[in-house]
Amino acid sequence: MKSPNLYRFSEFYTVSGIFLNRGLIMGRFWNSDFGFWI
Repeated sequence: MKSPNLYRFSEFYTVSGIFLNRGLIMGRFWNSDFGFWI
């Protein structure tokens, strides 16, 4: 049974999770809010 919605959600969750983790690390490294968006 195909579930494109679930796949699309999981893909978005993975990508956003990577950017979120990177943002937290960069934000903590630069110690600034702008680092969160890098």
